[in-house]
Amino acid sequence: MIGLLSGCSGGFKYDKYVTKDPMLGLRVEYLKGWLHGESRGSKESYAEVFFGEPPKDKSASFKPFMSIVARNASSVGIAKKDLSGVADAVISDNIKIHRASEIPGSKTAIKLPAGDAIESTFNFDTFDRIYTVGNKKIKVTEKQVVLLKGSKVYILSYRNKQEDFDKYSKAFRHFVKSVRFQ
Repeated sequence: MIGLLSGCSGGFKYDKYVTKDPMLGLRVEYLKGWLHGESRGSKESYAEVFFGEPPKDKSASFKPFMSIVARNASSVGIAKKDLSGVADAVISDNIKIHRASEIPGSKTAIKLPAGDAIESTFNFDTFDRIYTVGNKKIKVTEKQVVLLKGSKVYILSYRNKQEDFDKYSKAFRHFVKSVRFQ
């Protein structure tokens, strides 16, 4: 469900979004005008809500996005189920999946209204378009915030081209701080 305009921060305007999936069970403020949707992973292994910049035309390539993924902490596959252990496992997975490199010194503990979290930032290469001929590699930066709430792990992400990453950094900070659990 989309709520009313909630305000401005960092020069951006935001809308409120309340997740429909009980596995997510949260509300968040996202960039006004961005597209959104929810999905479930294979075998119900995770739930995700996704917010993306709308394409300006059909030839548009890679677009920045923000997302929140909720997984059961038991599915992370580590022995130590505290925030630090879970964040290390998520970071390790990201490095493996994307062949990413963590930006040195970017892993930090942060305090949010929703609870304690750990954030980290990565660089990696990906393709500008998926499933098309003639796509090219581009450099991408992704910031992830890992939050442990009860028996669930929440991974909040922002991904953009490296040269455009700062464009929505303040909006992502607002997005992260706006998360409230239902």
